[in-house]
Amino acid sequence: MKKATMLMIFIVFAVCGISLQSVSAADNVAFIDVDALFDNYNKTIELNKKLDATVQTHQAERDGKVTEIKQLQSELVLLATDARTGKQAEIDEKVKELQTYDEETRAKLAEERNTYMQEILVELDEKVKAYGAEKGYDFILNSRFALYKKDSFDVTDDILQRVNNQ
Repeated sequence: MKKATMLMIFIVFAVCGISLQSVSAADNVAFIDVDALFDNYNKTIELNKKLDATVQTHQAERDGKVTEIKQLQSELVLLATDARTGKQAEIDEKVKELQTYDEETRAKLAEERNTYMQEILVELDEKVKAYGAEKGYDFILNSRFALYKKDSFDVTDDILQRVNNQ
């Protein structure tokens, strides 16, 4: 009987020990909302402002080209039939230039944005790793991939505050 009691006590302590290990392991896990971290990072906000200014500059230049094409089209209507051919060729060339300008501008802006985004993501990755090491986390997971998580394990705001203050 004493052996059975001792065995039961041992099993209870073993189960409690496993439960305590699970709790302590859970304390070493955190989640971050990568999208919120990226979107609210000061460097991302600055990048978006810079890109918006570039887009506005290109849009103003594009608007000038469109206005020039419209002006040529209005002149075309007033011309005699024999003079229209040359003017139409000029209009077609300007439209082609506008299309080329649009394609090149889109490609340039996309490449610039992707380059900056990659740099920011690498920087944030390094900062999250440093944060995790400093705080003693075993894992910091992307909350997007978690089916369920307690909000108390979300460290996004803490990391965001740190990276924006640096």
